[in-house]
Amino acid sequence: MNFRFGLLGVWRRVWRSPTQTMIAISALGLAMGLACLAAALVRDHLQADAGVLASSGVVTFERRARGSEGNAVAEWSGFVPASALREALQAEGAPMAASARVDSVNWALRGTGRAVRMRAMLADPELTSLFMLPVRAGDLSAVLTRPDGVALTEAAAEQLFGAEGSPGDWLGRQVRLAGPEAAGTPTTWTVAAVLGPVPAQAMLREFDAIFGFDSAPVRARGQKLGGWWFAGSALYARLLPQAHAEQLGAWAQRAADQHRQLNSPGDDYRAMSLDEWGLRGDGSTLRWRQMLSLGLAALVTLLLAAVHVVNLGSVSLLRRQREIALRKTLGAGPGALWLMLCGEALVVAMAASLLGLLLAWWVTPLAEALLPHRFDHPVLSPASVVASLAGGALL
Repeated sequence: MNFRFGLLGVWRRVWRSPTQTMIAISALGLAMGLACLAAALVRDHLQADAGVLASSGVVTFERRARGSEGNAVAEWSGFVPASALREALQAEGAPMAASARVDSVNWALRGTGRAVRMRAMLADPELTSLFMLPVRAGDLSAVLTRPDGVALTEAAAEQLFGAEGSPGDWLGRQVRLAGPEAAGTPTTWTVAAVLGPVPAQAMLREFDAIFGFDSAPVRARGQKLGGWWFAGSALYARLLPQAHAEQLGAWAQRAADQHRQLNSPGDDYRAMSLDEWGLRGDGSTLRWRQMLSLGLAALVTLLLAAVHVVNLGSVSLLRRQREIALRKTLGAGPGALWLMLCGEALVVAMAASLLGLLLAWWVTPLAEALLPHRFDHPVLSPASVVASLAGGALL
């Protein structure tokens, strides 16, 4: 009954002052839509996307430099001497089922048109057992095991070969190395796999093409990755059953201490589960600051909109003094009046919440283009819908 009265009251207010009511609903809805987008962005940066992990128990290794007195002088970094660390862990029988090095370079590649500078990922074949990358056509495992294979994202293939055709039509085409990197090493690769949009995870970093470590220019770079002094690539591993990240980190620390130079303080090493990487991993301090700033800005915007709605409601309430006095004269008590007014406020808040969810869903493609960021988690997940409606009711 009270909810029915709330609906009738809102209809009466819209009929009497439609501009004021629509401004209140629009302002609160816009603020709640922005808060919904901000929450999705924070969730993407602080929570690993389990959809790309081929299995649980995947870890990444991190390194931190020590000072002359043995104390830490830098933040944790995801760049480690991947080749040397991997060989040492394998030789010592560390509790890992599979491991893959990941390096990145910027190369100028040429398809059928002009050369385009792209971000290339260099990886071991075991990468496919650690991450589920969205393969649209071809075989990514074959790319990482053959010296003349390359995998391209759909966006990169369109840049190199044009937008016509399906992913399968790009298979078998030739990609050449251009620019200064090609001097003395004329290299041609065959497109053996085409990938769809990859979740924008900082742990894998963005890439346009994937190569194995066996092609000529990659082998030349791989020779630089072999020593403990070159800490410029990432190393991922999958734990054996019953093993944990702290245990594997201790193995990495022992291996590093055994190979550190004489009179050198060495470095600190640890293994970080990808489930916790967003919260405590490489760059988490800056990430926390950015996400807290974003969350605070969204909260302030929401509170300002709520204060605006409260002010409009107070003005409307003052105009309804005669109506409220008449209801009290007819026997309505404080509880009944409170329920009636709360019902009206609840209807306004629910309308604003639904409008905010609709705006968040509608603006998502524009937000992805402007940020730029591709949302790994759905903006309108069941949890976000429930949280928005609960937040509206609370307001």
